[in-house]
Amino acid sequence: MLPVMKTEGVLQMFLKFKYVKVISVILACVLLCGAFVGCNGNDEVITTEPAASDTESDTVSSDGEKVVLASNGKTDFFIWVASEIYANYPDVIKQLNDVVTLIKNKTDAYVKISSDVSYSVTASKKPAILIGDTRFAESKQVSGEMKTKDYYVGLIKDKIVINGGDVDGVSKAIRYFYITVLSSQKVVDKTMYFDSAVHTLHQTEKYDINSIKFGDVELGKLNIVLPKNANVNERDFAYSLRCWLYKRYGYRMEIVDDSTAKGEHEVLVGNTNRHSAMSLEENEYSISVSGEALCFAAGGMLSYNEMYSYVTGTLFKPTGLADYSLPSSYSYKTAATGKVDDGSWLLSEKTGQVRMMSYNVFGNIVNYDDGTSTGPIEYRQQLQLEMISAYAPDVVGLQEFSQKNYKNVTAKMNGLGYTLVPNNSSTWNNNPLFYNKKTLELVNSGYHVYTGIEEQKAAAWAVFTVKETGKKFVAISTHFMWNSTKLTTEEAAEARKLNAKELLKLVSEIRALGYGELPVIMGGDYNCKLETEPLQAIKQAGFSCAREVAARKNDTNGHHTYSRYDNEFEAYSIVYTPNKKHSSAIDHMFVSSGITVNSFAAITLPYALYASDHCPTVTDFIVN
Repeated sequence: MLPVMKTEGVLQMFLKFKYVKVISVILACVLLCGAFVGCNGNDEVITTEPAASDTESDTVSSDGEKVVLASNGKTDFFIWVASEIYANYPDVIKQLNDVVTLIKNKTDAYVKISSDVSYSVTASKKPAILIGDTRFAESKQVSGEMKTKDYYVGLIKDKIVINGGDVDGVSKAIRYFYITVLSSQKVVDKTMYFDSAVHTLHQTEKYDINSIKFGDVELGKLNIVLPKNANVNERDFAYSLRCWLYKRYGYRMEIVDDSTAKGEHEVLVGNTNRHSAMSLEENEYSISVSGEALCFAAGGMLSYNEMYSYVTGTLFKPTGLADYSLPSSYSYKTAATGKVDDGSWLLSEKTGQVRMMSYNVFGNIVNYDDGTSTGPIEYRQQLQLEMISAYAPDVVGLQEFSQKNYKNVTAKMNGLGYTLVPNNSSTWNNNPLFYNKKTLELVNSGYHVYTGIEEQKAAAWAVFTVKETGKKFVAISTHFMWNSTKLTTEEAAEARKLNAKELLKLVSEIRALGYGELPVIMGGDYNCKLETEPLQAIKQAGFSCAREVAARKNDTNGHHTYSRYDNEFEAYSIVYTPNKKHSSAIDHMFVSSGITVNSFAAITLPYALYASDHCPTVTDFIVN
């Protein structure tokens, strides 16, 4: 075996030897040359080289601790790579192959590379180069001290540890190892060393807040604890908070459920078994320090959304202090208030006899064409169901309701008290209607597929009786042709004209069944603006845009770019909002005479922005 010289753990080294500031023009140029990029999940590419003014570069000075890495065709070292990196980051493996080649060229020794899935007790006792958060204890000894943008190259016992706060940090650490440790080393007798006195580097990044504490406990070193059967509100808050803390302040926190062993200090979300259940109204949320825990709890969708906004926008917002601390007696409780702009005011008040929601749920595909993740379809369904539950419409019209939705969503809609209107057709219903049996009685229903279209665009209809008043009305859920790649722009526009013509004919046919001038409300994804010919034809036939005649309303187009889901953190890290007025909307509600619209809103709350590229529209109305 090659000689291994005396070493100490990294933390002991940091305590024993003073830090010496290294300001080397050559090293700075080397580290900053080339743009290394790393991906935090599949939805965000981050440039990684920090500005020189924001970075501290410290070298631990020691009394000559070093190991022989390779000598004259022999080496006892093996490169072990964290399995996540080994399996998913080929660019990092390419860097390591370059390392292997350089060592071979200078010493004639070949160092093997392997995933740490092959870790064993025997392997742990041998010299190694450790890449990332491997299963080796030495990797963990370093990773616990690093934030997101930090990276480290150093010697712990007989292990050369190369690690970073994220994959990008690991990549930068390998670059340092390749250039500064290996390439710059003058090799004598085909022997290469790793000298901790020369080569150790702990690169740290400055953040707006260096640490967040409650009492004397640093937040970033704790687990986030959820109830074992956490609901979608608790889950979304916890995972979104973890993702935000990681990207903003470099904290790398784990999420566990309350069936795990209790930690000395924890961050609790929701009503876990760690403390007594908190009684909160639907719109209330509470943040408090209780003993050894920082607790977050809220009553429902809106209050969890508002609490997240408060935490990220106010509570943990930089204040000019290097360290931020909540006192051990901290307690904050408030009520979220509904707003007109995002449609949340309708969560607490129903302004008509009947409420209809129309919603394109983006149910046909999981990933958009560019390959960027828009989130697991099952999770998006949970968010959509939570919105339906919170807004409690009497009738729901969906679009893009594929067979992937049918089994899970229909059963869960039943659990919320909704019944699927029968299809009455052998054709799959992509635009179904659901209704609440407690408030509405189904009288008749049907389904019409628009002609001359390759894709399934259609209209589902139902005649309902309002149980409270005995009044009848027709509800329709429809989806017009879009600008498909299968059609030219002109062909798609002509298809929508035909859709409008057939929709108006369908209304006449329904009324001809013996319902006279029965009032009609038609919601859907029309894939065109109000000013276009198809919708102008609908208005000329006696229908009004529900928003235009509503007594109270918001003003947004609703449609937006798909939000980006970070697979690593299981949360939405890039969220796009509608940036135009309703005049640019493609999702509409139309009403005939006999219906008075009290309120209309396109819902732009976070769940709506996550779950689809369309925001649901909600209309409160009275059947005259």
